[in-house]
Amino acid sequence: MDLAPSRKGRITKRMGGRILADALVAQGIDHVFAVPGESYLDVLDGLYDVHQKLKLVTCRFEAGAVNMAEAYGKITGRPAAAFVTRGPGACHGAIGVHVAMQDSTPMLLFVGQIPFEDTDRDSFQEVDYRKMFAPLAKWVTQIDMAKRIPEQVAHAVDVATSGRPGPVVIALSEEMQKHIAEVPDLPRVPVSVAHPDPAAMGRMQAMLARAKKPLVIVGGSCWSARGRAALREFLIGNALPVTVGFRRQAHFDGTLDNFAGDLGVGADPGLIGKAKEADLILAIGSRLGEAVTQGYTLFDLAGDTPIIQIHPDGAEIGRAVVVRTFGSAPRPEGAVMLTTADGRIAGSVSGGCVEGAAFEEIQRARATGRSRVVRYGITDEQAWDVGLACGGTIDVLIEPVVPQAAEAAARAVAGADRIGGRAVVTPLPADSPGLKTGPHPPGDGEPPAPALVAWEDGRLDGTLGDPSLDAVLVRLTLESLASGTSRTVELAGRSLFIEAFPTRPRLIVVGAGQVAIPLVSIARTLGYETIVVDGRPAFATEERFPDVDRLVVGWLDEVADAIGLGPSDAVVVLSHDVKFDEPAIVTALARGCRYVGAIGARKRLADRRERMVAAGARREDLDRLRSPVGLDLGGRAPAEIALAIMAEIVAMRYLGTGLPLCEKARAKSGPDSSMVSSVPAPGG
Repeated sequence: MDLAPSRKGRITKRMGGRILADALVAQGIDHVFAVPGESYLDVLDGLYDVHQKLKLVTCRFEAGAVNMAEAYGKITGRPAAAFVTRGPGACHGAIGVHVAMQDSTPMLLFVGQIPFEDTDRDSFQEVDYRKMFAPLAKWVTQIDMAKRIPEQVAHAVDVATSGRPGPVVIALSEEMQKHIAEVPDLPRVPVSVAHPDPAAMGRMQAMLARAKKPLVIVGGSCWSARGRAALREFLIGNALPVTVGFRRQAHFDGTLDNFAGDLGVGADPGLIGKAKEADLILAIGSRLGEAVTQGYTLFDLAGDTPIIQIHPDGAEIGRAVVVRTFGSAPRPEGAVMLTTADGRIAGSVSGGCVEGAAFEEIQRARATGRSRVVRYGITDEQAWDVGLACGGTIDVLIEPVVPQAAEAAARAVAGADRIGGRAVVTPLPADSPGLKTGPHPPGDGEPPAPALVAWEDGRLDGTLGDPSLDAVLVRLTLESLASGTSRTVELAGRSLFIEAFPTRPRLIVVGAGQVAIPLVSIARTLGYETIVVDGRPAFATEERFPDVDRLVVGWLDEVADAIGLGPSDAVVVLSHDVKFDEPAIVTALARGCRYVGAIGARKRLADRRERMVAAGARREDLDRLRSPVGLDLGGRAPAEIALAIMAEIVAMRYLGTGLPLCEKARAKSGPDSSMVSSVPAPGG
């Protein structure tokens, strides 16, 4: 068996504590600040084993340890790790986490946790750290299985350093640290560095050339010496007056002639007056938070003074997202349009007819800080707002900034590692349009409500205040993740938008025959990750499959663990050999794969079924098998067979009927119905 290069690496049997220490070293963490405690003794043993590669600084107080890690990240631009014990240790450490989030400092905080099997029993010092740190950190997670340590540490470093840097909190189940696992170390995660768009830079230069009273505000974190030098050269060369944000004095030399002062707490009144008189604000790295904007009073975002903000994070970008559709809407629920303060637009909510109006609404939201839902539509009898040429109606949620939970979810599912899908649940403003179609004047909205996050494994970060409501919400989010679609639901009189971020769909093809070649190509075009598994090295070659993501020489029952075969996968068996295809089918069904199809003649299905039952397959699992595989398109060529197979996979994913749309249109009767789900309160 041969695995793709991305899965190759050092694989040895190690305890969880040692795996974690090795994972930190592999990801470039070279300093750990800790208050030793019994809740992570096995990790301390692991850190001792790697003491020549990683420096451990023992501290007396948790707040001091975490602040040291924050200071290290602020000075170097690289994350350090802090370790504290559960309960009180985590509470003391929260101080430094909040500082790191406010100051955009990359950092990892590891917290010892109770044994996973004791969860929700009110164990000694038991705390749900996902809920505790949710408003303080960029991401919070818990490691309950030793085999997932390298994956989760790598993702934590990526989150902490990408975009706007910040802290990540990782709880460590006590028994997990003692588990022995065989898992490879993962290569160091490359940090994705944001780069300015050349066209936007050209517009910025033109605006600076026209400005008579420009003012530059320098802020942000993780500036390198080279970056500061380039910044100084640019600002001096263009004779631009410069001020620095709160706690950012090190970014610019205060003795230079064009330094205007510190625009933070207790700023000079004269400087505040000059800032208000500026005809152009250039914010480089600064978030324009409370301290810099003097309590959000310094700039009128809806005024005439243009503000150019250079920042790597989506949290500074406003967005519009379709939350409801009626009739023939041009874009589905979950379609997103993003806008920046300088007028750039990405994405679409309607295909062109309401984007301009949505842009204006986002600018309004920036000024008010409030979210609201705006309805756009047109009917034969009445038109309202901008109107949709297609004749449908859409409800669009307008938000002043991209929610952090949505950004983190999008970043996670777009990564190379299969971290797991999640759904972000946003409570809609109380004055949002209801279930009935027709015109609805937009209300004033309200400040963005905290989002809840539901995971593929049934976990829910946050609560609706009622365990029974939470259970219903989890079920609804799992349905959305399974179909890969977003939607709005009505739950106990509340409108909740479920934004699905499913794991990237994956197609596993067993048997590298002629049909597999076009099947992989079609799946890749549709956005699927593809794996071809075949025990014959002469067939599983890069020359035959230039587009495949991964080639595995072996058979599915042998490599299922190595490729992480699971419920989110679609499996197509094309091997034409009962010795290989039947074990593959049994394996895929036993692991709950969402789609399992196998090529084969109809008359042989009964014999195949009985053999697989004898081999241990459950009859109820075999009822899910799609064989013969694919929709009846009538084609015979390999590419046509591949198209039929992929069509069935897509239809099953989106619960499609497979019928011609013209037949559906002719058979349809009655008015268009809303795609909104109305769910009563439990017991109601």
